[in-house]
Amino acid sequence: MEIIGYLLMRQISLTKKDFKEYSITWGGLALIEFLVSERHNIGSKYTTCLDIGCGDGVHSDIMKHIGLKVTGVDKYSEKADYNMDFMSWSKARHMNFDVVFCSHVIEHQRNVGEFLDRIYDVLSDDGVLIISAPSEDHNLIEGHLNSFNVPLFLQQMIHAGFDCKNGKFLSAMENSFIVSKAKDFELSERQENGYQWTEKHQGRSPVELKTSPIDLKFYNCQHIHPDLTLTLPRHYWSYGMVINMERWGLKFNT
Repeated sequence: MEIIGYLLMRQISLTKKDFKEYSITWGGLALIEFLVSERHNIGSKYTTCLDIGCGDGVHSDIMKHIGLKVTGVDKYSEKADYNMDFMSWSKARHMNFDVVFCSHVIEHQRNVGEFLDRIYDVLSDDGVLIISAPSEDHNLIEGHLNSFNVPLFLQQMIHAGFDCKNGKFLSAMENSFIVSKAKDFELSERQENGYQWTEKHQGRSPVELKTSPIDLKFYNCQHIHPDLTLTLPRHYWSYGMVINMERWGLKFNT
């Protein structure tokens, strides 16, 4: 199916030839939700972006198209600005980014907690993390060392100091969070063992923390809906961009 967002504000006329088309498979829905909902903040509040595991750079190209200054790091891609593993990238310790984008990288990490700690450290205090991982899969997949079903992914994010209660969550063909740092997080929490739930953890969670099933599909999303349609806000200024998720039969005008 083809999903088209409609521009509701008169602007410089854009024909189909004016729209730049990008084709992606993973990380698309969360990225689109962020781009549309933060349209008025791109270029002001958000100017810099780190793309972890940038691969061939298509996500980076999308974010550059909208006006972000993007730095890509990927140990397997010579197209990356830094052709190395994010976890061994020492220069990152002295850098901060307004946006960190991480699509299908976390499931490859041997030490998930340390990986999220490093992301937390490079994200600016008012920045946004957009992170996606595979939904639950019972297959043996090369390089997939961790499972990120909703309960496990949510707890990892909460214990790493991210505010999931005031963030966004999307679960369709993958699980994704769009979150900022929790205001009450203290670095000393990284030394905790046992990871028992506290009031502090509950304050970061969109659901009650208790031993029970979690029914969390789409949370706090304004524009991408559970039926995978896109609604653009009134007075929306188009990026002049089409994002094609051909594997899933989706196409979005943004």
